[in-house]
Order: sequence, then C-alpha cells, then structure tokens
Amino acid sequence: MASLGTLLFFLQCQAIFVFSGFFAAWHWAAWRRRVGLRRIERRGTSRTPYCVDFDRDATRDDADVHLGTRSRRPRHPKVAVVCPVKRFGGETARNWRTQMTSEYGGDLEYVFVAEREADSAVAGFAALMRDMQNEGKVEAEKNGELGAPGTSHVLCRKKKTNTLDAFVGARRARLLVAGSSTSCSQKIHSMLHGALASDEDTTFVLFLDDDIRTHRNTIGVLVRSMTTALNVKNSKKTPFLTNGFPMDLPSRSSPFANYLTFVYHLVLLIAFSQGEVAKNVWGGCMMLRRESLAKDAYGLVTAYKHGGYSDDLILASACDEHDEIVGCPHEAVFPQRLDETQTLRQWWNYLRRQLFVMDTYANEWNRNVNHGMLFVLTYLSLATTVALVLCGAHLFLFVAARVFFFTDENALDVQPPTLSLTLSFATFFCFALALSAARRMYHDTGKLVAALGDADAFEKVLFIDWKKVALAFFATYAVVPLAAVATLASREVEWAGIRYVKKNGKVTRLESER
Repeated sequence: MASLGTLLFFLQCQAIFVFSGFFAAWHWAAWRRRVGLRRIERRGTSRTPYCVDFDRDATRDDADVHLGTRSRRPRHPKVAVVCPVKRFGGETARNWRTQMTSEYGGDLEYVFVAEREADSAVAGFAALMRDMQNEGKVEAEKNGELGAPGTSHVLCRKKKTNTLDAFVGARRARLLVAGSSTSCSQKIHSMLHGALASDEDTTFVLFLDDDIRTHRNTIGVLVRSMTTALNVKNSKKTPFLTNGFPMDLPSRSSPFANYLTFVYHLVLLIAFSQGEVAKNVWGGCMMLRRESLAKDAYGLVTAYKHGGYSDDLILASACDEHDEIVGCPHEAVFPQRLDETQTLRQWWNYLRRQLFVMDTYANEWNRNVNHGMLFVLTYLSLATTVALVLCGAHLFLFVAARVFFFTDENALDVQPPTLSLTLSFATFFCFALALSAARRMYHDTGKLVAALGDADAFEKVLFIDWKKVALAFFATYAVVPLAAVATLASREVEWAGIRYVKKNGKVTRLESER
C-alpha cells in the first residue's frame, strides 16, 4: 500500500506540473496572438507591403494608399503555389477559390497536381474553371482546352487605374498529372513534380494543402517573412522556409471524432504561436526558395525522393541540424472546417499516421529527433491520463466511503491522507485551468483570424463545446500510447487510399485504390 501511495503521489505531482505547463503555454500563445492583432490594429490594415488592395476606390490617388507610393514598394518576387490534390469534396471548390483570390502584388502561378486523370480532383478543377469563366474570372491560354490537364489558365481581375495595375502581376493556374509515386509518399511526389514544373524564374514555391482556407494576404505575409532578416542565435539571416498552422473549427453538429482531431492540433498550435519564428514545420503551408529545391539544399530533395514520407518533419530536422531559421508569422493561421462525416475509424487512421511519421527519417539526426518526440508524447500522454484515472478513482472511493461505509468517527482514521486528497483535487483543478487557457487562446486566435478577413471564424469559435474538448483530450491522449505501440509494431499504414510500408525509416508504396 505504501508503494501504491508513493506512485499515486508521484503521478499526481507530475500531472499537476504538466497541466500547469499547458496552462502557461496556452496563455503565452494567446498573448502572442493578441500581440499580432495589436500590430494589425496599429497599422490600420492586415495587408503587408507586398499586397495590393483590389477593392479600393480607383479614383483615389495611389500615393494616398496605406501601402505607400510606387517608389516605396518592395520588389515582388514571383511565387508558384503548388497544391497536391486528391479527390474533390464539398469544401474543395471554396478552398481553391480562396487560395486563388490573393492580393499579392507579384506574379503568381497556381499549380494543382493530381496523381492521375481519373481522380475526381481533375474533373472538379475543370468544373471550377468553367464556373469561373462564366463569371468572367478565367480564360484558357493559347487556345488550350478549358480545365484540361496541362492547360494554362489566365486568372482575370477587376480593372483598376493604370497606376495600380502596374503593381499587380500576372495570375495563371493549371493542373498537372504527376503519375503514381514508387519510392516516397504520393504527396511528396506530387509536390516535387509541381515545384520543378514551375517557371525557372520563380523565386518562391509555396506548398499548400487543398483543404485549408487562406486569406487574401497570406502570400504577401509569407513573402515578407522570407525576405526579412531575423536575429536568431546571434546571427542575422532570412528564413530557409516559412510556414503557418491550421485552426480547427468544429461546427455545432460536429461528431466526437472531430473533437478528437481538434485536441491533437490544440497542443501543436502552441509551437506555432511565437510570432515570427518556430522550431516546428507544418506541411500544409510551407514556402521555400525554388533555388533550394533545384540545388537540393542539405539533400532535401534526395531525402524526399528516396523513401520520404513526412514532408514537414524532414524539413524541420534539416533546419534544426543546419541552424536554419523557420519563419512563422502571426498572420499565418488558417481556419479549417472539420469534415462532419469523419468517423472514429477515420480518426484512428489519422492518429496512426501522425505517429507513423515519427518512425520515419532521412538520417540519424532526423531519427533521433523523431523518436525523441514520439517518446516524449507517449510518456506524457500515459502519465497524465493514468494520473487522471487514479485521481478520479481516489476521489470516488473516498466519497463513497464517507457516504456508505463510515458511520462513526473512529472509522475515519482509515481515510486516505489529507495531502493525497488535496493533490487529487489539485490535479483536476489544474486540468480545468489548462483547458480554460486553451479556450482563451482560441478566443484570441479567432479574433485575429477575423481581422485577417475570415469574418465568421470568430463566431464558430463561440460554438465550440469545451466539455467535449475536455473529454476528447482525455480520450485522445489515453489512446496515444496504444497507437504508439501499434505504430512501432506494424510496418504498414494507409494514407488517402494508398498503403505504405516502412523499413529503416523509409517508405515504399505497396498499392493504391483504383
């Protein structure tokens, strides 16, 4: 009994320490988002000098625009936006429209990349191009077939004054068919195909997931980050890459599986809330220099092609190993509506894939980093959830004993020690405090996203059921240790209908659905 009491005491103290850490971290993340919002309010706009206001009055003199006069505008590097696509869902067309409605002032090329022509994303792209043509927003270039793979489409814009048009670059969009991957993940295969198919005079390549909703200033924000020298580790240099992170928004009718996904990102959002830099990388939104890919900087492309599975963890490890800066501006946050048809089976597959990447790697450094993260995540998940279970059982037994068994004062001598009871209460109190801090972070992030142009994002934040968040937090991290064991025990995983097998940290494609 003494040893059991000692174990309970240790787990209680450990859980209190972890939840207190989350409380501080989520409040810190909320504060950083408020700082970002105040910067926008002081500037009077969410636009950067790389953005153009398409909606301003064309009769106004350009010198009066907040972006400054022509002589003060920075040079706008050419950007290629590469979107690996697979399937065409209910939100896909809307997301693609927001991605192609950018106020970036330079040349933009949107490259959507599918695995094969039979993918529904190819037909979806063609339908979107037809709709946009009917709206007068797109036309096929060089007599190409509208919406057909390989055809370049010119994206039209509203006519403005000649002065303003001088600052707005060309807009093109096309869809390419990359074919099936053999020695890496299909996403990486499509990413590289699209990036290397972009024009050679392209300065930056932005990799975007097709299920995130950008705002009009996203590209300008990322370009500003890539061209701004930052002081990190007593050296001043520009980022090797810059990225952002999604903000999950469950709806009123979201299934519990949505909340299980939500809480996994809830923890990760802390690392992407520093304001200008981060140590982590999210593969859904990454901007790199095209030159870095063309020259295979740090063996990145080689690592991708030969057994690469995780596009973001490989990049994060390379930046950490070579002391490169990872940019992460406060405006690079993206509201993401969760799929209301998500099932528990789909969530289990999602969790397995999240842990599967931590057992893939490009070199020894990458392996040590990924395995270290897997160990820490598994240990903390096990420690906190076991502590909550034991503390709950402890309090339940104490209350039950008081109510049903103890009838005289002498029997109270066999009660658990007061310190142990206090710590059990404190464990749940700290858990509740941590979730209150997470709620504050989401509230402030929602206000920031609304200021960036997604007006209904903040309203959706108010719909989040935080009782479900608490239950989902416990359920998710109670399952993580089991998923980690399954990840290490199994060599296979399924991602978007494709089965992969891993060996020595690298993956090989097995088969795909047809």
